[in-house]
Amino acid sequence: MEKKPAALKDEISESELYADSDASEDEGIQDYKMGGYHPVHIGEMLVNRYIIVQKLGWGHFSTVWLAKDCNHDCYVALKVQKSASHFVEAAYDEVEILDIVAKNAMNTDWI
Repeated sequence: MEKKPAALKDEISESELYADSDASEDEGIQDYKMGGYHPVHIGEMLVNRYIIVQKLGWGHFSTVWLAKDCNHDCYVALKVQKSASHFVEAAYDEVEILDIVAKNAMNTDWI
């Protein structure tokens, strides 16, 4: 019989899973505005597919969230880009890089 992998909720305590991030590590509420970070809430469903579980981190132009993918019954990381137009080019550059990496993930020349 095949053993199923442990669910994420079994590996992380509930208090850790839903804990708010440390304020000193926070990106700051003032940047949640037009052109800035998009407000994402734990328990929110995005694009009728992803249920937000917890914030994983943030950077200069995005936040990253742990989410449950309801279509594939797995956990994923979602990156939510800031909305200002000058961040769009950086986002497209990142998508292009990640696409190349994904296409070469099994390429032994890349290991």
